[in-house]
Amino acid sequence: MDFEVASDIGMAECMYKRANSKIIVSSYVNGGKPSNERLVNLIACMQSTGADVIKLVIDVDYITDLAPVFQMLAHCQVPFIAIAVGSTGLISQLLGPKFGGFLVYGSLEGKSVPGLPTLVSLKHVYKLEYLNT
Repeated sequence: MDFEVASDIGMAECMYKRANSKIIVSSYVNGGKPSNERLVNLIACMQSTGADVIKLVIDVDYITDLAPVFQMLAHCQVPFIAIAVGSTGLISQLLGPKFGGFLVYGSLEGKSVPGLPTLVSLKHVYKLEYLNT
């Protein structure tokens, strides 16, 4: 299982030209539950790009496979967004802030994205602002 992170030249150019914007480096991990070593290496690689925020999207079969990802949230040196896709996607969105995740995002009403909760449901149904962190 190899992974690729933005090239040094490409990132240097983005960092130079970004003015007042923030850079998010994102990686999608699929193909089963990654090892802790692979996750640590991937996150270190993503942090080394100098990005302001890193985002990890992971394709797992079971919600318990997210435990190592949530453990990484506490050790990350930059804001970290970690979510799962598929049937575990919603619960990873809802639990992310409890484990130190940077943010939760949703879709607008009428523009639903499969597996992504709407902003209205995040606020009124799941009441994330009351999540005990």
